[in-house]
Amino acid sequence: MTTKCLALWSVRNHLAADLEGTIAKVAALGFEGVEPLCHAGKSVPLPPPIGPMIDAAPVVDPHHLRRVLDDHGLVVTSAHTFLPEGAYADAVLDEQEVLGNQLLVLTAPFFVPGFDLEAITTSDGVKRLADRINAAVEVTAARGMRIGYHNHTWEMETTIEGRTAYDLLFSMLDPAVFAEVDLYWATLGGADPTAVIESLDARTLLLHLKDGPAEPGLPQTPLGTGTVDLRSALRAATHAVAHIVELDDAEGDAFDVVAAGLRYLRDEGTVEV
Repeated sequence: MTTKCLALWSVRNHLAADLEGTIAKVAALGFEGVEPLCHAGKSVPLPPPIGPMIDAAPVVDPHHLRRVLDDHGLVVTSAHTFLPEGAYADAVLDEQEVLGNQLLVLTAPFFVPGFDLEAITTSDGVKRLADRINAAVEVTAARGMRIGYHNHTWEMETTIEGRTAYDLLFSMLDPAVFAEVDLYWATLGGADPTAVIESLDARTLLLHLKDGPAEPGLPQTPLGTGTVDLRSALRAATHAVAHIVELDDAEGDAFDVVAAGLRYLRDEGTVEV
């Protein structure tokens, strides 16, 4: 069964103002799970372009969040985390254990401390990034968890020796590292998200679903109203365990946009209802 999930990043302003009320509304809309952004293991400010936004995201106590989620029958299907390594490994993994989560997603290269977007511009940089991620696979697996990687446009639009940085990275990552394919950013980066999903096959465990004009600087729109080929990608992702509605920026209230996204999924029959 594919879980209908909301990335809490989508309603981050609501979450900062009223965690309990926000989670109650997420459940009332009909979502079954959430994907939080977690701060355990964060040691330094994150670099631009989106680092300042993430740095400003609300820090939520995992024990409090878990209690509220349990009260409303919601689960944590996955979470965006920092790399569990070194002195920070236990902090990251302990937090996810509290949340009951097994799928840890690296949001971008800079969620591996010491790396920024320069890392995905050269073969050597990609290899160093992959080596760091691979080194954390075993300690993560020992806690019954897995590491995954989430794409933006950068990995798709950067070409290294005839291959996208994204393709090169996954060729170097341990096969146990899964993919969370963000359909919108893949499209904006010039990739065909369906082809990306098919190339990764069983490694595609999570989908980030958002839509819009796929043009830099323009707001996103409800699922099914933009240019992203959602239907094809959803049908290709036969191994996905969660369809995650996510919103970075859109006109109007975020809850209205994500509610429309959930209705789209139900109308398409791509998730069980």
